[in-house]
Amino acid sequence: MENKEVLLILGNGFDLNLGLKTSYNHFFENVKLPENKLFEELHLKNKNSWIDIEQELEECSNKGLKCVVDRDINEHKSSIKLHRLIQEEYNQLKGELKEYLKTQTIDKISKTYSHTSAFSLLFKLCDREEIDITALNFNYTNTLNDFFSILFNEYFPASMMNRKFKKSIEFIHGKLNTDIVFGIDDKAVINKEHVYLYKSFDRNKTAKNINLLLELHNEIIFFGYSLGETDKSYFEDFFNKRCLFNETSKEEQIKITFYYYGEEDYKNIYYRLVKLTNYNVSKLIQYNNIEFIDASK
Repeated sequence: MENKEVLLILGNGFDLNLGLKTSYNHFFENVKLPENKLFEELHLKNKNSWIDIEQELEECSNKGLKCVVDRDINEHKSSIKLHRLIQEEYNQLKGELKEYLKTQTIDKISKTYSHTSAFSLLFKLCDREEIDITALNFNYTNTLNDFFSILFNEYFPASMMNRKFKKSIEFIHGKLNTDIVFGIDDKAVINKEHVYLYKSFDRNKTAKNINLLLELHNEIIFFGYSLGETDKSYFEDFFNKRCLFNETSKEEQIKITFYYYGEEDYKNIYYRLVKLTNYNVSKLIQYNNIEFIDASK
């Protein structure tokens, strides 16, 4: 029997799967900030390979902006330029990211989204007779809400009246019509001058008890979410608890589904689970109903 209450955890891979250009790579390809040294530093690194923005911000805080140190050392001898991030540049970068993402809306993509794994997942959830969805949205965009509206209006217009359907969407890192939370995890060690880089410093950050929500739900779905090192604090305790012995039958076990995109992404997510379970991922699989689904097919 399918669970009535579902916890849906979304990362940027959800928007990308639907065809939106919301990655940092897309941002750097389409935005120009010629006078912003922080932007230049991140842009140059992004050209060479995919970058983890949060790790790069931590490195810039501790080591300074390499492009400034190497190229402008004679011109800019101030420690502010050589070894410290400029808050104005950080704020400008965040503002430009917000404005760029506002252009990535569902009217920019074709109807081919109906063949994607992201759309298929939402369709299956909405097709249940009774469903209560809580979504932890780590994206800034309103894509999830937009697609729920499409489903209600175009695919289930009449039958929705007879369904018991509830949804709640929590924007963990803010949203585009207010402000976005852009920065690093609390566990990062940075220069004290850059305290504003911590996500928790931002007053727009949702103070939701994520660990409690994880404990309360018997069906949890991760889609497009990498379980990266920078978000370790959100999930480490939960996954460690799920590795403890329990006597529940297979039918009663918590169901946890991970959507991944291709073999490399599967390896990355699996490795992150190895780390989050303190190298006990086999016990996680044994004591829980774990499913991996390739969203690229």
